[in-house]
Amino acid sequence: MTDSNISSLEGKQHRLAYIPGLDGLRGLLVLLGPIIFHARPDFLPGGILAIDVFFVISSYLITSIALQEWGSTGRIDLIAYAGRRVRRLVPALLIAITSLALYLALWADKSLIARWTGSLVSTLSYSANWFEIFSGVSYFQQFDNPSPMYHAWSFAIEEQFYL
Repeated sequence: MTDSNISSLEGKQHRLAYIPGLDGLRGLLVLLGPIIFHARPDFLPGGILAIDVFFVISSYLITSIALQEWGSTGRIDLIAYAGRRVRRLVPALLIAITSLALYLALWADKSLIARWTGSLVSTLSYSANWFEIFSGVSYFQQFDNPSPMYHAWSFAIEEQFYL
C-alpha cells in the first residue's frame, strides 16, 4: 500500500458491517436460556450460560455502535440511545410481564405468588437487582424455583448505570 493510499484511509470512518448471524445467534440464545431452561431445566442443564453468552454478544454490539457514533460525531447521544432501547426492549418486556402475571393468577402454584409478584413489580420499575439482593433468598435457594423474570436484574443495572 502506498503512502497516498494510507493517508486517504486515515480520514474515513470504518463502519462495522451488519452480521445477521449475530442476531440469529442471540435469538437462539434467548430461546435456549430463559425460555427452555426455565420451562425444562432438566432438559437443558447449564442452559443458564446461554444468557451470559447473549450478554457478551449484546455488549459487543452496543459498544460497537457507541464507538461508531463517537467516531463520527465526537459524542454519544444517551437520550437517543435510551429511546432506541425503550422501543426495542419495553414491548417484549411488557408482553413477558403480562403473560407471567396471567399465568401466576390463573395456573401457578399459590406459593409462588409473593416472590413472583415482587419480581414483576421490580422488573417494571427497573429495580430487579435490588429486589434480588433484599429478597432474603440465599444464593443456592435462588436456583430452586427462580422467577422467570430473574434475569431482569441486568436491565436494572444497565439503566441505573446510565442514570
